[in-house]
Amino acid sequence: MDYSYKNLNYHKRGITENVLIKIVGNDYQMAAEKSEEYISRTISLKTAEEVSQTDSCPIVGREELRPVLAALQEHIPGLRARQTQIGTALSTTESDQITEEDADFLIACGSIAYAAASCTKETRNLLLSRGILPLIAKEPLAEGTFLFLEGIRTSLKNGDNELKAYLVREKLEPISVSICLDGDEDLSAVLS
Repeated sequence: MDYSYKNLNYHKRGITENVLIKIVGNDYQMAAEKSEEYISRTISLKTAEEVSQTDSCPIVGREELRPVLAALQEHIPGLRARQTQIGTALSTTESDQITEEDADFLIACGSIAYAAASCTKETRNLLLSRGILPLIAKEPLAEGTFLFLEGIRTSLKNGDNELKAYLVREKLEPISVSICLDGDEDLSAVLS
């Protein structure tokens, strides 16, 4: 699906079986104010994702992704670009403040997830309608953290709330992350 906000454009594919997310901020205001700094933090991952949509080779990436991809390929040998979506996320405690304009901005920047401590039904539906995963993390994830969600597409189709999630360091470290679903959501913007 194609998303745009002012001069930002993003072609987002349906969620793949695996997702690699970089946390690009903990400050909701930076996104709400449509900050140039926030946009600049998303550019390289957005470009890597758009390239990977047509890449049938093993995942390769920009310099910042090399140690991350090495850890992923140790966990899943032969991991391919088409199997793993790459994007950004905001991690915040202020989940209920998101507006339609904020959601439009986030998806146009290449955000594929929004991690918060809680999530109302209204926020969840707003994010899902833009193709953004509403994640629940007990504590905000540090800026610069890479989060790997394994088998997310299958989990969504099965209606599972608990996810196989890992912090990506030299090795993958399991972390408790869930998705905010109650079973009656329209997942078409995420899955298609």
